[in-house]
Amino acid sequence: MKVTKINGFGSFGHYVDDVDFLNITDEEVKEIHDLHLQGLVTVLRNVNLPHDMYRAWAERIGNIRYNGTSLLLKKYNVHTMLDLYKLYKRGKLDAEDAYQVETREHTIERTKTGDLYRISAEQDEQGNYRGSFGVGDVGWHSNEGSIINFTPGACLLGVKEMKDSATGFAQTVDFYHSIPDSVRSEVDEMVVVYKFQPGAINQLELEDPKFQLRIKQNFCPTDGAEVPLVITSPGGHRGLHYPKHNMWKIKGLTEDQSKDIFEMIERSILADNVVFDHWYQQDNDLVLFDNSVTLHRRVGSRPGRLAYRLQYDYKFVENYCPYDQPVFRERYYNGF
Repeated sequence: MKVTKINGFGSFGHYVDDVDFLNITDEEVKEIHDLHLQGLVTVLRNVNLPHDMYRAWAERIGNIRYNGTSLLLKKYNVHTMLDLYKLYKRGKLDAEDAYQVETREHTIERTKTGDLYRISAEQDEQGNYRGSFGVGDVGWHSNEGSIINFTPGACLLGVKEMKDSATGFAQTVDFYHSIPDSVRSEVDEMVVVYKFQPGAINQLELEDPKFQLRIKQNFCPTDGAEVPLVITSPGGHRGLHYPKHNMWKIKGLTEDQSKDIFEMIERSILADNVVFDHWYQQDNDLVLFDNSVTLHRRVGSRPGRLAYRLQYDYKFVENYCPYDQPVFRERYYNGF
């Protein structure tokens, strides 16, 4: 296994080459896990990982979790999306829950090792998109950004027509530690209030009501949700939790005052010299990325592009909580 630092991503980021995923050992999995916690973004290039074995490999890194799905599974006391879909077909779900399952069902591919979520522009015979974010570029975001117990890790496996597209990353840790101590103490106390903004991530939100609802459910289901601006990643890196797309204002400040602060932050964390865009040179790259103090985006969409995304809690991190404030720690552990 060959490890190389990613240039142009501040103190973080690694390329990894020459991993044999068909014969990978537990020790190598742990080494990748720990390297990734240290580096926030890890690009494993040109991997020999069949997509139907992808979820099984990812489960060696972390426990797969999607908040929206987890809440539905718990509510109906079932274990898989397939179980939920069976209840949906039998008319056993509440109307809003049934709509969630209906819209998600089109985006899932089932393999022998578990469900995968497609990132694709393909459509079925009824015109339903068979994946998320298939059309156009995707703006800066973090998954489940306004949800208090967001899932902190994610990974993306390229499958086809990935070339001429890029997955971009911006980390907030270096910026946070560059702030003068007197200002940092104020930033530590800031809480962001969220409001869903249609079209802030992807243009298809404005064209497809079903897609817009799915984005709202997964990213900002409740207007007025509050999450601290400063948190700690599973690897112990303190930075800003900055899901740009649905950040409305800072609690206790006006929208205009908040906008001035947001613009100042973005001039630093989204500057060209600190953003890392991974331009795919082949289809089969596997990208692991932090979802706590790191933003991501997509540039250069292609109509036939297909990737699979999973998100997870890190398997070898115990008792993780991103928040210092007791009230938010309580909400985190209670899932609201």
